Amino acid sequence: MKSNRLAQFFMVMSLIPVVAMGAGPGKRSVPIGTASVAQVIEKDGKQASYYTMTYLLPADLKAESLDRVILELVMDVEAQEQDGYVGEAPVLYVRSLESSAIRGSDGEENAVFATRPVAVGANRHVKVDVTEIIRAQLARPGAHGLAIGALRGMQEGEFKIHRGGMSQGNTGELNIYATGDR
Repeated sequence: MKSNRLAQFFMVMSLIPVVAMGAGPGKRSVPIGTASVAQVIEKDGKQASYYTMTYLLPADLKAESLDRVILELVMDVEAQEQDGYVGEAPVLYVRSLESSAIRGSDGEENAVFATRPVAVGANRHVKVDVTEIIRAQLARPGAHGLAIGALRGMQEGEFKIHRGGMSQGNTGELNIYATGDR
């Protein structure tokens, strides 16, 4: 009887770290549903297509409390030849939809964007730190959004986001880590 209770105690204690690794204090997730994602195809054919997505940030979230915001997506990545060279990891750009120009030039002042090289292949689970973009968006109430793809400079690759590729059929997720959150 005593050993049975001891075994139960150890089983419960072994589950505590699993529960604690869930959302945990200070982490919130904002799902990005399939309906809020659109593909934009440039009419001139010179630029790669990109995606836009919209979402609502938690009303009580403050820019000064943000530690980190990570955008998660699942996508296929294809390389494109540039001057006889095919890169193994095209650069993915993420930019606020509220920006004056989605496709910015390298000289654009005060542009807030995030970049990440992504290895060529199918079903890539991609995480991009978008903290500074979200921090800037928190200064404006209402719906916000992101443009995602080959947005600047050389179009090294094509990014194809999997609609419904994340948990619960969502297309993406913003994982927000903030101090002072419950």
